[in-house]
Amino acid sequence: MPEKIASRNHSAKFLRCEPVSCDAFKLSFKVEFPFSYEPGQYVWIHLPNLKYVDPKGDRRAFSIINPFNHEGEIEILFRSSTSGFKRSILELTAGEEVFIIGPFGSSFLLSPDRKTPLVLIAGGVGVAPFINLVQTALTLGYDAPIDLLCVDESTARMPLHQRLVDLVAGHATIRYSFFPRILESVDVENIPFSPHHLYYISGTQGFVDHVHTLLCQRGVFEHQFRFENFYPTNPETILMRSLFGPDGSPFVPQTEPMHVLQRRSILLAAIQSSSHHIIITDINGLIVFANKAAQQITGYSLEEMIGQTPRLWGGMMPKSFYERLWKSKLEGHTIDEEIINRRKDGSLYEVMAHIAPIRDESGHT
Repeated sequence: MPEKIASRNHSAKFLRCEPVSCDAFKLSFKVEFPFSYEPGQYVWIHLPNLKYVDPKGDRRAFSIINPFNHEGEIEILFRSSTSGFKRSILELTAGEEVFIIGPFGSSFLLSPDRKTPLVLIAGGVGVAPFINLVQTALTLGYDAPIDLLCVDESTARMPLHQRLVDLVAGHATIRYSFFPRILESVDVENIPFSPHHLYYISGTQGFVDHVHTLLCQRGVFEHQFRFENFYPTNPETILMRSLFGPDGSPFVPQTEPMHVLQRRSILLAAIQSSSHHIIITDINGLIVFANKAAQQITGYSLEEMIGQTPRLWGGMMPKSFYERLWKSKLEGHTIDEEIINRRKDGSLYEVMAHIAPIRDESGHT
């Protein structure tokens, strides 16, 4: 039986909103009872009173950008958009209640071996998890060099650009570089490179894909990469996504024979009527399909799930569990483990999870 885990749902009050670039903002909250977290981790911000309708729901994941303090203040960073959630969070008033769920995440933590050199590459607001990381490294006296590379349209649009410049000023082992354009091969040639480096990449899906490709061409091995929300895509991922529409409904070519269409229809009906929580993800863990039971058990709608990872209801198990989980998945092994999940309402539940690869005729996942 897994160890019982306390709820990570924390009541908090909105404090203030500050612009940190031409279209990015830093929001501060005060948690009722301060909780500890590590630099590089994230939390879910839940708005109980969403002012504008958002099909993706009333919560989003944000990296914590400030070091832990006993006053319980939490700072997050985000870029504005037309989404109902972003519009709602920008209209919070001082003292308004929100809920902070977490902390979660282990991909962007500082290496326990302080002699491991790090290269942190961020696209725009993707710098959020690295801000706390760099501040903590300076405080701890991290022994190995850390290179932070940020990419955006201009310094005016780059969130907290001047703060980052000032933060690393005078520190020989921590360097900050800014690029007002997409990275090119010539830029990658100047990025520190060795088999001992770790490369953390944070940004949009397109940014992660591009940087990952450049670094692979440079000779970086897969085990040296760290990702959190978006993982590199590949032809197999694109194929999996092509089997489902943007709303998670199966895409069935109408040119196929009727008997094939009928078999697919029967199979889909069986999956939908099952009382078991069933989801299908691409090989990077992004959800492309969820049955009705998954929606009923987790409390999340299909629209809220599509394009997210199971971290939407997970993240409750120890770091070692997820390291073992990803290792088994990448090796194509079937996983049967009892785990703890968190419903949308914050309640915890235990499940016997069965995770298995779907293979094509050639045996590829």
